[in-house]
Amino acid sequence: MSGVPELNWAGAIIKAGEGYGGRMYEEEEAERERKRQRCTLVITEADLAAIFESGPLPRSKAAKLLQAFTAASRQFVIPGN
Repeated sequence: MSGVPELNWAGAIIKAGEGYGGRMYEEEEAERERKRQRCTLVITEADLAAIFESGPLPRSKAAKLLQAFTAASRQFVIPGN
């Protein structure tokens, strides 16, 4: 069986360095999961209290302050924008 070439999802022979073209290999999936975990940031209630201690703020100002305090990006602060 070692002489039988592996085929991709379309039935073509997989060449050296090529992927399957269908489901990712486990190593690639694990690497993507590690990247997702590194990008996760927890914003605590104390972070928000420090920003809003002087009262309400416009969204853009609050986002800039939160980014300065926690290194969060705007996508974490205002989902959907």
